[in-house]
Amino acid sequence: MEATDGGGGRPGPASVGGAVARDVGALFAARALGAGANFAVLILLVHRVPAAEVGLYYVLVNLWNILNVLIDFGGDPIATREIARDPAREGAILRDFLTAKAWLAALGGVLFVATVLWLVDGAAYRTSFLLTLVVLPGFYFGSFSVVFRVRHRMRRPALALGAGQLLFFAGSVAGLCLLEAGPGRFRALALAYAAGILCGGLLIFRFARRHAPRLASGQGGARFLGECWPQGVAALAGILYFYLDTLMLKGLVGDAEAGYYNAAYRLLNFVIYLAGVVGISVLPILARERRQNRARLKVIYRDTLTALWGLAIWIAAVGGALAPELMRFLYRERMASYGVAVPTLQILLAASVFAFGGALASISLVALGRQRLWTLAALGGLVVNVGLNLWLIPLRGHIGAAWATLATEGLVTAACLVLVHRVEGLRPDGAAAAKLLLLGAATFAASAALRTLPFPVAAAASSAVFLGGAALLGLLPRRLFRLSLGRLDEPPDRS
Repeated sequence: MEATDGGGGRPGPASVGGAVARDVGALFAARALGAGANFAVLILLVHRVPAAEVGLYYVLVNLWNILNVLIDFGGDPIATREIARDPAREGAILRDFLTAKAWLAALGGVLFVATVLWLVDGAAYRTSFLLTLVVLPGFYFGSFSVVFRVRHRMRRPALALGAGQLLFFAGSVAGLCLLEAGPGRFRALALAYAAGILCGGLLIFRFARRHAPRLASGQGGARFLGECWPQGVAALAGILYFYLDTLMLKGLVGDAEAGYYNAAYRLLNFVIYLAGVVGISVLPILARERRQNRARLKVIYRDTLTALWGLAIWIAAVGGALAPELMRFLYRERMASYGVAVPTLQILLAASVFAFGGALASISLVALGRQRLWTLAALGGLVVNVGLNLWLIPLRGHIGAAWATLATEGLVTAACLVLVHRVEGLRPDGAAAAKLLLLGAATFAASAALRTLPFPVAAAASSAVFLGGAALLGLLPRRLFRLSLGRLDEPPDRS
């Protein structure tokens, strides 16, 4: 594929803080839009359809989340890392990556059909699931975002993702408001989801054609898969223990329990996306600094981890104390049905603290060339998660699934942090972590004391307590995002 620079020229040198902040800002805006769209659709679903249909819808969404990871199979972070290390081979690496992804997309389509025929009852609902196979080109073409990621120019891919989310939102709202309950409305929701992904992927491909290098002769898709399979197995294991709970709830206790679980879990979409955005933005920087400046590497890792934990503890402290008020504020008259999900939300908020730390520690193992260790940690987490779900779901339903998630996230995060320290000598800031935990406990107590206030007022006041305490204790991430930590050599654009 031939491509020109499109008038952009080679980007100037960027500070580590500026590079991270720019990419995180662009992707954060797109993810915020997506999270807002998903959140609005969740609220409409809760108010307009039975819990069983809510559960079935999120079975579809989670199934595609799992297959998206299978189709990528660790290729995106590995391609990002290798291009960051050797910009001269960008064309060959990109060709190998896309060849491997085409094979995996075909495999993913076959597995999706087989899973739907096994898991979904009713011909009409099966047809709705199968129509979403149109997302496969979207997943494939979305891979071209790696061209922008290694240059720290994620604004255009972010715009593409935002456009896809707007299409998804418009289609979902139209289906929920204009169609009567039943298979026809479910089909409209499924197609709106698929159309959003397809739109985002095609736009990323359109933008990338102007910046991507000529695809050069590489070593082949099989060789690339041989390089990325440890990360692929790890990513697949990680996404399975994250999303498999919804599928197991459906299989073990029914669609309604899956609906209650997702009424809580989907409220955390926004914060979970943010952890992943930060991790993938930091990945190429960690990969370069390991070779260029280990002192900077340690500072970047430590400060990013502290910032992520600070954000997670803030959200968990406020959300955990005000969980009943939050769900009552959102679900209103439907709280009589969905109030049973309040403990599930509180448990998942606690799990998010571990998930934020694990997001950075796991992506650091990949960036530093230790993805086989991440594979072992993720596989261990998957085994633990499946075992706990098989035990706890029949006993406690959606609450049992939440406990299984908390235990799994804690185990995997601890393993990844220990591995990063043992093999690379990188460690968290223990003093900052202790301060954050104390601040989180104080914020939780303050939030609980404010529960009699309207939810928005109580949440704002509690957040002010946390942020004020963080400023007084010197925990705001000024050094990470404001201090220049040096220059980065970025892959040149080809014209």
